[in-house]
This record gives sequence, C-alpha cells and structure tokens, in this order.
Amino acid sequence: MRGKLLTILTALTLAFAVSSASAESEGDNAYRRGDFAGAMAEWQQVAQAGDATASYRIGQLYRRGEGLRYRDFEKAVYWYQRAAGRGHVPAQYEVARLQFEGLMVPRDIDEMMYWLYRAALSGHSASQVMLGAVYEYGEPGVAANYTEALKWYLVAAKLGPPELQTRARKLADRVSAKMTRQQIDAARWLASEWAMNDLLQVAEAYGVAGESRSNRPSSLSVSK
Repeated sequence: MRGKLLTILTALTLAFAVSSASAESEGDNAYRRGDFAGAMAEWQQVAQAGDATASYRIGQLYRRGEGLRYRDFEKAVYWYQRAAGRGHVPAQYEVARLQFEGLMVPRDIDEMMYWLYRAALSGHSASQVMLGAVYEYGEPGVAANYTEALKWYLVAAKLGPPELQTRARKLADRVSAKMTRQQIDAARWLASEWAMNDLLQVAEAYGVAGESRSNRPSSLSVSK
C-alpha cells in the first residue's frame, strides 16, 4: 500500500510545483544565474533574520543537491521545519513528504500528519490530495477512512489548480468505488461544507493556528 502512496506522491510532484511568492532578492537573482553558492549565502543571511521563504529555499537547495556534492535530506528537513514553523505552507508540505518518504530521514507519521493537516487546512491542494491518499490506504497509527479520503480528494478537485483537479477527480472516482452510498454522501457533504466556509474559519475550528500538536484533528467517526 505504501507503494501506491509513493506513486501518488510522485504524480503530485509532477503535477503541482509548490512555490512561494516573495519580493525579489539577491539570492533569487543569484539562483537564476545558476550561482547556487551565492544564493545559499544570501538566503542564509536573510533566513537567520527569520525569513520563512529564505529558509524554504535553502531547504530546496539541500533536497535537490543544487550547488552541493550530494543531496542532504537532514539539512533539508531542518530548513523546511524552520520555514514551516513560521507558517510557510509549501514548507509544511515538504516536511510531510520527507517524513513519509523516509529518505535518509526516519519516518515519523505523527510529524507527517501534523504538518500535512496544517498545509491542507491552509488550502494547499497537493497536501489535500496526499492526505486523501493517506486516509484511503492508512498508515501506522492512521486508520483507513474512505469518507475522509473522498472528502479531501473532492476539496482538491474543486478548489485546486487545474493541473491537479483532473488527478484529484480520478482519485475520487477510485475511492468512491470502494464506498457505500452513505459514506459517499457524507464525504460530499463535508467537502461542500469546506468549500462554503471561509478557510480561516475552518482552520480555526481545527486549531490550525495553535502551537500544540494536541490540536491535530482525528479522523471522523464515519469508518471505512
């Protein structure tokens, strides 16, 4: 089942390039020139002052191994976590991805779910699809829940970027084939409620703004 989740994760990477908008910086200019060492130096200086986007971009350099002898996933996680803790949503998704993949970083499902929920609740469509896949197949400590899976697929299919909507609809069709009519109706209602409510209100209800991990919501009572 983990193999199927990895397949979905790969498709998400290809279909949805996570990025963040920020003002132009010397680091950005250096990166575009292919001066990765210069970009690293500039972004580290800004990141030390608390800039989340700079921390995220340093994490990207380490993950991709740009300007380095090899990719360093441990350092990538460190910088992603710095950005994630400051509310950088794409960084939250990247932390979740690395925790799931377990590439040179021990898998931590609690950590993965914590950041994945925060990103999904902030409207990050790739996180919503990944969360749906986790609930479709289950993970250690996370029970499979088709209703939750379909809900997140439908939310991404409705609110996500065009390049992700088709993928999300296909996943929704797939999990629907495993469900009862009652489960499907419940998932559709939950997805509809999500779309109708302001994202900030939904996030507040789930405790996304809190610092304590105990605020992470559990799966719904509608079971597999």
